[in-house]
Amino acid sequence: GRSAPTVTKVCRIRRCPSQAGSNFSSRSGAPRSMTSKPRSNGYRASSAARLQQTRTRKALPMADTVDRATRSRMMAGIRAKDTQPEMRVRRAIHAAGLRYRLHRADLPGKPDLVFPSMRRIILVQGCFWHGHRCLKGRIPAANRIYWKDKIVNNQARDKRNIGRLRSRGWKVAQIWECKIRKCNEAELLSRLLRMIRHRR
Repeated sequence: GRSAPTVTKVCRIRRCPSQAGSNFSSRSGAPRSMTSKPRSNGYRASSAARLQQTRTRKALPMADTVDRATRSRMMAGIRAKDTQPEMRVRRAIHAAGLRYRLHRADLPGKPDLVFPSMRRIILVQGCFWHGHRCLKGRIPAANRIYWKDKIVNNQARDKRNIGRLRSRGWKVAQIWECKIRKCNEAELLSRLLRMIRHRR
């Protein structure tokens, strides 16, 4: 006759309800964070080094897209006065009914806009030439040492002139080219009026 079928007994291990879905290891009963392999000191050191390198990394120089002769011609053609950002500032202030003097030769640095009755001065600063920390202020890779020295000298002169103006009782405010370009006419006028009417 037929042999009796073999019956395999399956034993199930019941887990304690308090341990179901917990972070305990099934072998040792210790938390998984304790049983997992700890990270080496070398890994921690390399992570700290990468973090420090990221914090201290300087902005890479802007790659130049033209040759030296073309770049020199372009730089020579940039105006020192009556630039587009400066003209926008003038129009906005004039439309508000305020009057000013331009580039007074008797004041240090011949400041851009002078408001004699309020003892206020507004300097319209080009981001590249005055070393602003923005995308427009990045130094080209071509002839980098020359441009860096020139901009550092410009910044030193700006600081010296502003100090002299303030020592004579003038209130000096600066507005940067990149900020002017980002503003519409209403926002620009509001920013300028705050500069002019600020008491400090």
